[in-house]
Amino acid sequence: MASAWLNADIGERGATHPVDHALLDSLDLLNLACGGHAGDAESVACFRQEAEARGLQISAHLSYPDRENFGRLSMDLPMAELLQSLDEQRSLLPDVDTLKFHGALYNDAASDPALAAPLVQWLKARGFRRVLSLPGSALAQEAIRAGVELLEEAFVERRYHLDPGPRLLPRSHPQASLSELADAEAQARELILKGRLPLLDSARSMLPARFDSLCIHSDSPIALELARSCRSLLDLDPLRYVRPQGPGIWRVVSAARTGLQDLGIPPGGAQDQGAFCLANQALKRDPLAPMLELVQLQELEFRRDCWVFISGAARPGLPHRECFRGRAGERLQLRPPLYGFRTYLAFSDEEGLKAGQRPASPQSKWAPSDPIRVLPGPEFGLLPDSKRFFRQSWQVSSQLNDMGIPLSSPGYQPPENLLSLPSAPQCDGCIQLTATGPLILMRERPTVGGYPRILSVVASDVDRCAQICPGQSLRFQLLTS
Repeated sequence: MASAWLNADIGERGATHPVDHALLDSLDLLNLACGGHAGDAESVACFRQEAEARGLQISAHLSYPDRENFGRLSMDLPMAELLQSLDEQRSLLPDVDTLKFHGALYNDAASDPALAAPLVQWLKARGFRRVLSLPGSALAQEAIRAGVELLEEAFVERRYHLDPGPRLLPRSHPQASLSELADAEAQARELILKGRLPLLDSARSMLPARFDSLCIHSDSPIALELARSCRSLLDLDPLRYVRPQGPGIWRVVSAARTGLQDLGIPPGGAQDQGAFCLANQALKRDPLAPMLELVQLQELEFRRDCWVFISGAARPGLPHRECFRGRAGERLQLRPPLYGFRTYLAFSDEEGLKAGQRPASPQSKWAPSDPIRVLPGPEFGLLPDSKRFFRQSWQVSSQLNDMGIPLSSPGYQPPENLLSLPSAPQCDGCIQLTATGPLILMRERPTVGGYPRILSVVASDVDRCAQICPGQSLRFQLLTS
């Protein structure tokens, strides 16, 4: 969930409330109450001035005209009357291009297409360019159809259930809100670091999380502490430290996500989980903290002073498996790897290991001559001429990707009658026998498949497979005991 914004509803308790002002230290986006449920011209002007001085984003926070109930009760208003009220609220922030509805109006627009459609027509006509809403909601779908940018939102201290998709529990539910800081921080870690959305009272406990922005309610008693915790987690994003320059093949990666394979979602994450864990360990970061995974990239520019640790494929001229200092404005030149395929770069404000020190368990180099160790798979008996399979050398295709590594060998002939089996579960390192040759499944693999699972790479060698280069030759070693 890289580069997500942290937002909170601000100005609901006047222009001088100390918690609202303190929250600004942690936020990216302020939702300014515009008088419908709370707030007034004074609070809007005060917080807008402070937000602009800090370079923070602003959204208009509009609601049913119901100050008595803080906008948290649905209202059966004629559409013309509702839109007139929204126009009046909009007048306090006439040039802001981001909108978030509040309370009952937010939830009603998320669940009722008959309400969402005219609201989207109205907001587009009033110059709003983007809107915050729950993923997959009626409002989200209408916004997408109308060409309005959607910021998908998740809530850190609110519980979710399935109805039928993930929805906030109504506030009338006794467990609708997370009032304990530890519980809310645990949900924040699931959302930000694991990409999972916890569910309550549902047939399953987790769903994959999708969000562009995380919300904290400013009137929560844990709001300030929770915002600081979320800020620390979001600031682990490597793109807050560096800016990749020019074309290349790179991505922000995390630890493997678990518990979602029955939904067809593989573990994913860093292809070389060993290198990933080593970098976080060396900088004494959260074990799940994201980092950059590079295949091809010529240059990085540092956005701020930080400590750096490089693992995985070594790059000429750069410290490898030891901490070094990066300075704001400097550029890091990235020449092709000395060995290996994927390089991992982690960043931290804190030093971690002292400069020049190496982790206690240094990562080994990848020797192409070392065989990949495998165990017999469930359909090992379908492998024709197994002695020849382990005797011959296999070449890595240029078509390798995060899903798998296709292999070929001169003279290899796939079985004439390759069986199409019922779909069965797959795992990282599973080797399928396909019509074109063996295929080593990697972290972004399908969760089920119908090709024979002839072999399985031992867990410690799956990371080695992540460092195999296109065109490289390899052999397999069968372990039988």
